[in-house]
Amino acid sequence: MAKVKIQGHASGTGVITVTAPNTSTDRTITLPDSTGELLSTAGGTMTGDLTLNGADIVKSGSADLTIDSGGRIDLSADDNGEIRLWDGSSKYAQFKDDDDRLKIQSMIQDKDIMFVGNDGGSEVTAMKLDMSEGGLAICYGGVAIGGAGTANTLDDYEEGTWTPAFSNGMGASNQNGKYIKIGGVVHLHASLKRSASSAASTSMVIIGLPFTSDDTTINVAGSFWLDNGSGSDKFGYGAYAASDGIRGLQSTSTRYFRYNDVNNNKSVYLYVCYRTTA
Repeated sequence: MAKVKIQGHASGTGVITVTAPNTSTDRTITLPDSTGELLSTAGGTMTGDLTLNGADIVKSGSADLTIDSGGRIDLSADDNGEIRLWDGSSKYAQFKDDDDRLKIQSMIQDKDIMFVGNDGGSEVTAMKLDMSEGGLAICYGGVAIGGAGTANTLDDYEEGTWTPAFSNGMGASNQNGKYIKIGGVVHLHASLKRSASSAASTSMVIIGLPFTSDDTTINVAGSFWLDNGSGSDKFGYGAYAASDGIRGLQSTSTRYFRYNDVNNNKSVYLYVCYRTTA
């Protein structure tokens, strides 16, 4: 039979205390094989495996718990590899194996997943997944496609409405407009009705653009329809977007539409695509 030896240090003054619990059930301390040691509350070195049967590792107090390894740290769980993250009694996230796919799951209703980094010493949120919007991805620095340069970066997308109007104080009604902006390109359509009994023969300029055009010297893609009715409709298949607004180019001549080309209480419809620096 092996011997049991309890030995104090020759120069130490501390007391080794072995206390039995207040229970009628026997307790057994099994020493590890070879040269393994039991760890003390003051720390120590463990040379074998630590095997827990139905127990937890609990760190009391407010100090940190550090797991430090000279090699890899492997985490293995048989229940779909599920690893749960808690803040006190609140489970806020978990990782798991979903049919050999990595599943990263936020557990609190409508709370976002954020990807945060350090940019030049400042904390930045690179991307946010908005869980209250079905996982809508919001990329704050833009999205680079096919490369990392400015020419490959899409950093803006916007949809909205705008109110078209005639310049030179020409009366208008039934004014409606919508736009889609992708990067530096604006796609817009609009309709408005002339509401003035008389009109000048000067070029018709549609103002109120949602973004200022930087195409001040070239024509842009566009189409115009002046709905005069009774076979008097006029069409244009080109447009000119300048800083002061949009002009439509007639398809049957080389001039721009004029205010007196559309009859009173008749509508102008247009679709235009132009560039902007906004």
